Amino acid sequence: MKSAIFLPFNNLKLSIVLNEHENLYKENEKKLRYNARDCSVMLTKIYNSKTILVSETPSIESYYNVQKRKYGYINNTKNINIVEYGCGTCNNIYYLLKISPYSSIIKSIIGIDPNLTNLEIPYWAIDSNCSLKNSFSSTNKADIVLAMDVLEHIQDDHSALIEWKKTLKPNGLLLISVPAFQHLWSRHDIFLGHYKRYNKKGLNELAESVGFQTVKIHYAFSFIYPAVLLLRKCLPQKYNSNSDLKKSNKLINIILKLLGYLEYKAGGSNYFGTSVVGIFKNVCV
Repeated sequence: MKSAIFLPFNNLKLSIVLNEHENLYKENEKKLRYNARDCSVMLTKIYNSKTILVSETPSIESYYNVQKRKYGYINNTKNINIVEYGCGTCNNIYYLLKISPYSSIIKSIIGIDPNLTNLEIPYWAIDSNCSLKNSFSSTNKADIVLAMDVLEHIQDDHSALIEWKKTLKPNGLLLISVPAFQHLWSRHDIFLGHYKRYNKKGLNELAESVGFQTVKIHYAFSFIYPAVLLLRKCLPQKYNSNSDLKKSNKLINIILKLLGYLEYKAGGSNYFGTSVVGIFKNVCV
């Protein structure tokens, strides 16, 4: 019972909240309105003890707190199935399997890219449950779908999101990144085959129009936005088939990596950047 949170405690050591995502922990009918889960977290802080939140499908709030590293995360089973659309050279798959602190809980990962001509598994993924395909059947369900810099290459982005939604399990998560702001459009976008650039509001409305619930959305690479704006608008060049991608020196890369880390710790930018990053939940009505 949620009212148990108000029992007197002398030496509280541990609080366990089962199925923490349930709305049953919310008291809305009485004059005293509270959430027993959140009260439990605050109570253990007062007693300098611990709270364990247990759930197979964590609430958005808890998931967000894990991402912000306010909460720790423990999972002793390999049960995460991941699909990446537009996997390209498999850099993200490599990170997930070989570098990510969550690699131990990945059950399977599938890379989808219609442009792949070689579907052979990379040598570093041979011991993993990893596969590469040109297309994906929505009969297979994923816990997480990645689409990093993919949506802008698809003219009918609404239909693409519907298809990705079919790939996800109920309460599964979709992680998207897209280029930001149409006013940054340049020959670089033409060279890469983009149809459009996005902003937070547009991407958010697009995702919600197909039934996704927004978990978090922000701009990324805000630290290079002024330079990109200067190069693409204040110093215009003739449109041609070339990209403005240039290889930078090692020192610049170190500086950009540091700035990127600081932006990550700050939780991204709410106002500007060269990319939009969104996390969306597959809510089943």
